[in-house]
Amino acid sequence: MRRQLVSLLALALLAGACAPYGAPPETGVVGVASYASERARAFHGGNPPPGTAMLYVPGEAPVALADWRQVEAPLQPAPAVVYLPACSTPAAPRDHVPFLQQHGIVVVIPSLRGLGCVDMDESFPAMALEVRDLAEVLGQVPWLDRDRLFLMGHSLGADIATAFDRPGTYAGTIGLAAACTFGVGERIPTLTVRATEDPVLAVRRTRCADLATADAEHLEVEGGDHVLRLTTRPAPNADVVGPKLTAFLGVDSQS
Repeated sequence: MRRQLVSLLALALLAGACAPYGAPPETGVVGVASYASERARAFHGGNPPPGTAMLYVPGEAPVALADWRQVEAPLQPAPAVVYLPACSTPAAPRDHVPFLQQHGIVVVIPSLRGLGCVDMDESFPAMALEVRDLAEVLGQVPWLDRDRLFLMGHSLGADIATAFDRPGTYAGTIGLAAACTFGVGERIPTLTVRATEDPVLAVRRTRCADLATADAEHLEVEGGDHVLRLTTRPAPNADVVGPKLTAFLGVDSQS
C-alpha cells in the first residue's frame, strides 16, 4: 500500500513582511516537509527522518529549514528541483544548491531512506518511489510551478534521476557526473553532464553518450572535476555547464 500523502507545508500569511521578488506585502511560511506521516516532523540534527525533505528557498545563500523556522517564500509560482546528492560527495550539494537558489529555483532534498543522500548500499528502486511520492506532494504547494518541477542528481544520485521514466511527474531530469548505470528515461527530457577525465567515472564507466536521443542530451566538458563546481572555486567549467543548466530549467542565466 502506498504511503499516505499529507500536505507538504503549513502555508500562512505574515502581514507587513518585506515583499520578496516583487510580490505583495505578504509572504508564505514554509517548513520541513513530511510526505509519509500523518504528523509533520521537523529536523533535530543528524540524519533526516524517513519521509521528510529539506527545502531551500531562492536567495543568495543557502537557507536550510529546521524546526519549522519561518522564512520568506515567493508567492508567485517558482520552479523547483528535487536534488539527489551522493553520500560520498558532500561538496556537490554545497556548490549546486546555492547556484540553483541564485537563479530563483526552490531546491528540495528528500530524506532518501533517512540518509539525506544516495548511498551504494541503499535500495535504488525504493528511492525512485520516494521521489515519485515527493513530486505528488510538491504539486500541492501553491507557490511552486508544477509545470517546472525537475529531478536532478549528482554521481550516484544522477543514476536515479536519469533512469526515472514516469511521464507527467517531472518536467525533466538532470544527471551531473552521470554514469547512466540504469539507462536514461526515454519519455522525459534528460540532460547529462560529465567531465572527460572524471576519476570516479573512469572507474564506474559511463554510458550516457551512447544513450543520447532527441530527448536525452549529453554534455562533456574538459578536466577531472567530479563535483562539476558552479559557485565555488576552482570552477573551470561553470561558464559552460551553468548556462546549459539554466537553459534546460528555463530560467534566466543572468539571475
